[in-house]
Amino acid sequence: MCEVYRLFAKDWEQCCDFSEEMMVELFYSESYGEEVSPNNGFYVGKRYLNLNVAMWKEDIQKGLLFKHELYEDHYPHWWLDKILRN
Repeated sequence: MCEVYRLFAKDWEQCCDFSEEMMVELFYSESYGEEVSPNNGFYVGKRYLNLNVAMWKEDIQKGLLFKHELYEDHYPHWWLDKILRN
């Protein structure tokens, strides 16, 4: 999922850290509740991912966005299949 998190944090690359240490830090945060650095790029990406997915689902439900439009973008299809099934 880190590759997807990175997509959503691409606008913050200049101030975020995407090192392997940050990947491990996010794992420990999700697994054991440990603190996350504010400049952890994967954490920033995860937050923006959650926000975007919630907006997409709302917009799809209202007819403002169509699922096929998301597949035209740069998002991995395996991931879109997973979040858009229903």
